[in-house]
Amino acid sequence: MITFLGDVHTHIEQIEVPYPESTVIQVGDLGLGLRAGLNEYTNLKQFGVDYFIRGNHDNPEMCRNHPAYLGDYGFDTKLGIFFMSGAQSIDKAIRTEGIDWWPDEQLSYAMASEALECYIESKPRIVVTHDCPLSIAQKMGFKSLIGQHNPNVTNQVLDAMLEHHAPEYWIFGHWHQSRARMFGHTAFICVGISETYPVDWTVKAPPPPAAHQLREQPLLNNPEVLSIALGTIAFVPWFLES
Repeated sequence: MITFLGDVHTHIEQIEVPYPESTVIQVGDLGLGLRAGLNEYTNLKQFGVDYFIRGNHDNPEMCRNHPAYLGDYGFDTKLGIFFMSGAQSIDKAIRTEGIDWWPDEQLSYAMASEALECYIESKPRIVVTHDCPLSIAQKMGFKSLIGQHNPNVTNQVLDAMLEHHAPEYWIFGHWHQSRARMFGHTAFICVGISETYPVDWTVKAPPPPAAHQLREQPLLNNPEVLSIALGTIAFVPWFLES
């Protein structure tokens, strides 16, 4: 069994994982680099976490040097999952570069293209990313602080992946809400802040629980989130051209 842990935003010591026998993967926004000394926790197993991917509130360099970091993207044959790190910070205008925001928070165009090729080749059953495909964010009714969905390298390459192959599970965080929906043959699971979601990868994905069975954590009501109105830059990325 694999258990996915939502955003923790530096509060790793407060985590309680209810499935000690499973492999635990944290879905990004661990907060590495946001709090002094957090990067010294080289053994996350003491908190019940085996691996993590990077969110937009993680120092990319620190993550890449951490022994529990799965990587920027790839297919892990042992775990049987495809993973991709990174997301866009819509509040970067009020953050300080190198302190609580990093310009390489998303994959570069070249790396995102490589990630897409890896995904197409591996055709995974289980996917874990920090953000979700843009089309899924829209379908699941997520609302950003600016009241719209901002197309970016991450959510659009994830859309391109979904167009090529539909996995059984797609697990993600980033939106600070607990939601689960079935679209086509894929169960899309948004894991809320510090929440866990277990997946038995040995069986086919069942329909996810109804929305009323999940604890909602509205983004705008989260005290850790700051409200700011930012503009949206529309563009057509290389992987959706032609």
